[in-house]
Order: sequence, then structure tokens, then C-alpha cells
Amino acid sequence: MLIWGSLPPISLILAALIFAGSALRRNFGLRSSDVRPLVEKRGEFSDPKRVRKVVLALGATSLVGLIAVSFFVVREMRRPLNPEAVIVAYFDDLDFRRFESAYERLDPVTRPDAESVMFNWRWRGGLVTSYGKLASTEVMKLGQAGGLADWRVRLHWLTALDVKRQTQNIRTVYRDGRWYVAPTSLRPVQTPVRLQRDAEVAFNVVGRRQARPETDLHRDLVDRPDVRIGPSRLVERNGRYSLVGHLMNVDADPAFISLFGELEGAGESMVRQSIAEVMGHRLLPKETTGFRVDFEGVLSLEAEEARGGYDPTMFIPPELETQPDAASVSARAVVHGRDLYRGVGLNGVTVSDKTGRPTLEGLAVNTGAETATIVRVTVLLYDDTGRPIWAEAGFVEENIYPGQSTSFQIELPVRSEIRIVADVFERAKSINGSTQTPDAFSVALPSEAIELTDIEGYSALSLHVSTMTYDPVF
Repeated sequence: MLIWGSLPPISLILAALIFAGSALRRNFGLRSSDVRPLVEKRGEFSDPKRVRKVVLALGATSLVGLIAVSFFVVREMRRPLNPEAVIVAYFDDLDFRRFESAYERLDPVTRPDAESVMFNWRWRGGLVTSYGKLASTEVMKLGQAGGLADWRVRLHWLTALDVKRQTQNIRTVYRDGRWYVAPTSLRPVQTPVRLQRDAEVAFNVVGRRQARPETDLHRDLVDRPDVRIGPSRLVERNGRYSLVGHLMNVDADPAFISLFGELEGAGESMVRQSIAEVMGHRLLPKETTGFRVDFEGVLSLEAEEARGGYDPTMFIPPELETQPDAASVSARAVVHGRDLYRGVGLNGVTVSDKTGRPTLEGLAVNTGAETATIVRVTVLLYDDTGRPIWAEAGFVEENIYPGQSTSFQIELPVRSEIRIVADVFERAKSINGSTQTPDAFSVALPSEAIELTDIEGYSALSLHVSTMTYDPVF
């Protein structure tokens, strides 16, 4: 590898030397030119020897300068990196999947064999590893004792959903004049069961009875599933308006649901917004989920790109002519037969406010037979009156193979940050184009709600887990 790597620059240097020697020999009288013009008109130097000396001196100076610069560049390239730079380079290598380079930065004394480490790195996937890009790395020193140094590393990952922040404690080791990263435990815990069995109910939406080239008509589709919108509220948090509520599929068929919220003021509609990621869109029969519609404006990409200040996480408030005082919500559902994997369960769910903010923690366990690539946990919070007050969606950062588990953490808002603007009346709820009947949904807490006794302002919460089982090949 060293020989093949040095051949291209050596060839260029030899070609430059040959060209320079040929030019000097032919143009300063050392050797006559093989080809001469028919009419030679050439101005001679008054002192060719002096000119030759000047050119040779300039060439020698340039050569010495080139050698000096090359020596300096090579020395800087071979200079060992400081521990902060080693940590940043290590995570950059993992981000760009330069696994061989990342393995070379691990401590050569304590690191496992290369095959095991590579397998564990390639084994991991999910929202951050497969669908995220490392935006920045912050390194903070915790302490140092001799050749050992401990660091706290904050990683900011830009994903298609939001910015994920990870905090890891890393130890660096100084050996043979260089700093290395101490290897961490990478192998996940595997279930002791040798064979997993999974009984499930499968669905298939057949569609029209005969295959025809024209567009599907309404009569070719299955009747829309019956869904119900529970108690809903218009709330305001940190200057942002949101529509929060509860949704249930009361039909016998699985449903894919699209939900829309409308912000109203002085009896007129001001903003209409569709649901984003804070809701379970695919519901099995009798399954419930919380939802949150965030009302926001549209970012002018041309203006932001011209100023060079485009930020994908930027919130643009909607342009409102008056203060909103009401809201309406509508839902549409179609029969859906795919992406209904429910093999992921939650164990050891706890809610604490040790850091001053309620935090939901738990363990996501894949008890099914498919790989859970991205797992979403939708949290619906209830206030002291038993009505929805806020909904939050959290995502498990890693994929979960069958029989494995991984921890998750979701930060929830403080109750004092949320202001209730108005309740959504039954006449303002629309299902598949029709107004929902007033007695369609019970106001009582669902049976699966978890009581909260130590969190101020909240009485309970309910959870909904949805999973994407697509297995990426990169």
C-alpha cells in the first residue's frame, strides 16, 4: 500500500525535474535544439551565464522550499492528535461508516478483534444510525489521571423527524505517544429463547373486484372505518398553539387515519393544519391514540437561503389576524392492511421529575418475529380533571431485533407551561365528512391509562406504540 501510494507523487516530481532540465539545457546553450525555425530571430542575453545562474538559483530555492513545506506537512500529518480531536474523529468515522478508521482509534490493548467490533457496528440501525446525520460534537473534560482521561460527549444528530441529542461518557487512553478511545460495550442483550413463535392476524385490502385501467371509483373502495374523536382542547405553550385530543378506532377493520385541525378566531377560520408525527396513524380495531396538531406558518426558503440562515428546526409562527379562541378537528379513515406490527411492548415504565421536568423512561422489548426499525411512543397526558392536556411523541433511537430490547427516554413539559385556550365542542368534530354524534365517546379515562401521583398538574397518561419494520440495507 505504501509503494502504490507513493508512485503518483514520485512520477509527478520526476516529470517536473525532466521538464526543467530539458528547458535549461536547450534554452541556455547547453545543447542545441533538434528543431530550428526557418527564420530564426532571437534576442540574445547580454550575459547568458549570469541569467543561467539566476534561473538555477531560483530553481534551487523553489526546490528547497518545496522540500521544507513537504516536510512540515508530513510532520503535521504524523503528529498525534489530542484526546478531544481523537474523540471527534472517532464519531465522525462512525457517522460516515468508516469503520476501519474508527477501529484503529480504539485502544489496541483492550479492544476486541476487528471482526467482532465491525459486526456490532453494522448490527446497529434505527432512527439515528440509519436515518441521521451527525451535526455537531461537544466534548467536555471530566477528569484525568496519568494516561487516562474521562470525557462527556454530547452528540447532536439531525434526523428526518427532529434533532436527537445523545450524551455518552468516553474514556481515552494514552499509549506509545498517542491517544486512543477505550472501547465500550456494544453487544446487545439477546433473548435466551432459541425459537420464537408469533401468532398474528393478517389483513389484505383487495380493492376492486375486477382489474381495470381506469382510476378507482368510490364504489370500488371498502367502506371507511368508523373512528371517534374524544375530548379535545386548544392549548398554548411557549407562544405556540396546538390542538390536543384522543382518537379511537371503533370499527372492526384496521384504519389509516388522517387528521386535520383548524384554528378559529372571531367565528372565522384562520389556519388549517394536518397532523404530523404526534399520533399513531395506523390503528387496529378498538385501539386508541393521543394526537397533537401544531399550528405553524410557512418558511420562505428563498429569503432564508439568501441570508444564509436556513435552519430545518426553525419554528415559523402562523400569521393570525386575531387571537384564536376556538378550534375544530376532522378525521378521515380508510381501511389499511399493512404496517400494523404490534410486537413491541414497554416494560418498566416510570415517570419522574428529578431534573425539574417530567421524564418518561422505560424499556422497549421486541417480543415479535420482525425487526423494529423505528419505534414511536405517543404519550397523552391528562390534567387533574381527567381531560387531555398535552401529547408528545418520542422515538427509540436504535432498531430492535426480535427478542432484544433497548431503553428509551421522553421528556415531557411542565404543567405550568401549558395554557388552556378552549375546549373543542362536539359539533366542531367531523368524521369522514359527517359531524360526530355527541354521545360517541366517553369522557372517562381509558382503562389502559397509567395514574400519575407524584407529578404536579397531571393525573394520568396513556401510551400508544407504533412501529416501522422496514429494514434498511445501508
